[in-house]
Amino acid sequence: VPAAAQMAAEEKRVAHSVVRDSKTGDTIIKLVNCTNLPVEVSVNLNDGSQALRQASITTLKGGKPGDVNKNDNLAPTTETAELASSFTQQLKPYSFVIIRMK
Repeated sequence: VPAAAQMAAEEKRVAHSVVRDSKTGDTIIKLVNCTNLPVEVSVNLNDGSQALRQASITTLKGGKPGDVNKNDNLAPTTETAELASSFTQQLKPYSFVIIRMK
């Protein structure tokens, strides 16, 4: 899947992966913010489509490095959205985000 994530120099501790599910055709974007600051990333799927696509966005966020899950304090949250092939995503500090686009 041709894709790009644009990040400034101070965001070097942000990782990303973009794959396509061969069974469903869904595009799956994974973003990890390893910093203690919120980060905004730009995602461009370069697919030429202008149509909005249904997406589920699941976020797992820790408070600080070394946090341990007690009483589901680190439970993931999921929301739905309509996203274009180019969009920005806000990443909370110490977070892992999975975006699954139909």
